Amino acid sequence: MIREKHDLLPAENEAHQEAYGGFNSYPPGWTEINAAGFAKSDYFGWTPVLVEFRQMFPKSPEMSTLMGPAVVSAHLHFMPSGQGYAIVNDYWGGTIRYFQFGTRRQDWLKGVDSSD
Repeated sequence: MIREKHDLLPAENEAHQEAYGGFNSYPPGWTEINAAGFAKSDYFGWTPVLVEFRQMFPKSPEMSTLMGPAVVSAHLHFMPSGQGYAIVNDYWGGTIRYFQFGTRRQDWLKGVDSSD
């Protein structure tokens, strides 16, 4: 079952914000990927465990260069692996951009016993 961030219990919400930041911040590891990368991502092989809407402000020169100076609105999809994906649209420009964030799947798999 997919949960929305507002459904989290207070302790879960606090842990989530510590790991991924708050409403107006970009989550750690925010990286743009192309459509082919998104098409081959685990977004299509796993069900997100959490969906969160954010309006994020660039707080560093690097983020302003990547995203522009304006606020970016996005729905963030958090996967069971700790990795997440976001799709950002530019209504007026008629374009879509894809992003990944969080931990890499291979980092998560290091703790998984594959001997079964």
